[in-house]
Amino acid sequence: MLTTQGDSFDLVFMDDPWFPQLAQHLEPIQQWLPEDIPKDKYIQTTLDIATWPAPKGPVVPSAQGMEEKLRGLVVVGNTQLFAYNAKYYKRVGEREPKTWDDVYRAGKKISEQIDGVNGYIIRGKRGNPINANFFGLGNSRVGDMFDKNWRYQWDGSKGVDTLDFYVNNLKSISPEGVSSFDSDRVLSSLSDGSAAQAPAWPSAASLLLDPEKAEEAKNIKFTPIPKGMRQAPQQGNWIAGINKYISDDKKKAVGKVIRSAVSKEAQAKYVGLGGVPFRHDTFKNNMDAQPWFNALYTSLQNAKWRPRTPLWNRIAVTQGKNLNSALTGDVSPKKALTSINDGVESILNDAGYYE
Repeated sequence: MLTTQGDSFDLVFMDDPWFPQLAQHLEPIQQWLPEDIPKDKYIQTTLDIATWPAPKGPVVPSAQGMEEKLRGLVVVGNTQLFAYNAKYYKRVGEREPKTWDDVYRAGKKISEQIDGVNGYIIRGKRGNPINANFFGLGNSRVGDMFDKNWRYQWDGSKGVDTLDFYVNNLKSISPEGVSSFDSDRVLSSLSDGSAAQAPAWPSAASLLLDPEKAEEAKNIKFTPIPKGMRQAPQQGNWIAGINKYISDDKKKAVGKVIRSAVSKEAQAKYVGLGGVPFRHDTFKNNMDAQPWFNALYTSLQNAKWRPRTPLWNRIAVTQGKNLNSALTGDVSPKKALTSINDGVESILNDAGYYE
């Protein structure tokens, strides 16, 4: 609809990977708001992710030379967390995991010492599931996926070591068949106690912390995604923007709606309804509202977005396919990453990223 300059919809609400594809069709938002944005109250990552061109990392060719403008506002502060069973950790003499080495060490002990429990569980289904599952680990241990010139960086020695850790170490303490597991299997295993730990999104808390739905509810704890050389949880914000092709009167009306939705008052009500906030003051005034808010607040300040390119979906398909092949053992980690590099850089080259 937006790509044909349609005006059927006034407000655009999108998951952040869609933002690079739609940003050119969104109005710079500040001029249409009834009052200024209190940027000091917003976690900086939630402003950066709604800015185009992206203020960090490589810039797509079509946005080269453009002035950076805020073209939306985050409404949902979704960011990946890490869920673990504190009872199992205590039984094997381990504390809350801070690093991926902590995760593996504790998970190995749990697998060896507690009958019927796997120390970890991988969400390894081909495509987006494994891509999202590996993203925080790859970002934390290898660094950014692309350099400033859009060259793929995860195929070096650090990337090979990290994928080897994933498909060998972490897989060794996971249940059989993880190459077909999606989030439902991961959450059910954490819930019934047959698996000890895994990355999880805030939405998982509604299941994992409900004693009527989860046998292990009282033992599940949330913490930020573990560190490698840095902490790098995957950012998954939802953004509201204004359709560029509607009338000025409608733009003002949409701006009023969006500004109201992100206000301190509205965000406090949102938290009361079980929502996922993004403002400093909302967290600080409501930190006890959810047991995972402290982990989310820390994570959101360190979050890493998916590469800011309209081609991300194609890149993710290529990467997800090859990561899954490494997990099944069909190819080595090195071969998988070489194939990803070749496939991804071919996509980017065909789109003129290297001219």
